[in-house]
Amino acid sequence: MGDVRIISNPTTNAAIIFGYIVKSPFGGDGWIVSVDNLEDIIGGHIWIGTLCILGGIWHIYTTPWPWARRAFVWSGEAYLSYSLASVSLMGFTACCFAWFNNTAYPSEFYGPTGILCPF
Repeated sequence: MGDVRIISNPTTNAAIIFGYIVKSPFGGDGWIVSVDNLEDIIGGHIWIGTLCILGGIWHIYTTPWPWARRAFVWSGEAYLSYSLASVSLMGFTACCFAWFNNTAYPSEFYGPTGILCPF
């Protein structure tokens, strides 16, 4: 088991954090699951938290654009289905992290990680 340490200098460089998103999930690049240090994980959480707060403020103070009003159904059932689709996408991403990433989910706590698909 590794040493416990405090992350006092998280990565906040947008090019590094968002560089994980543009990687290919196939061929060994690893997409966002390829994060290999805690500084990048904490920095990614800082970026996501900031974007969620700013997005919430944006949505409170603005109305949907006309193309969005025409494209989407505006009912409670539609809101629920859009939310469930988002939650399922985030669940799939979290599943990939738990299966493949040994930095975010250490094998000492969660068991061995899976083998990356070679294609």
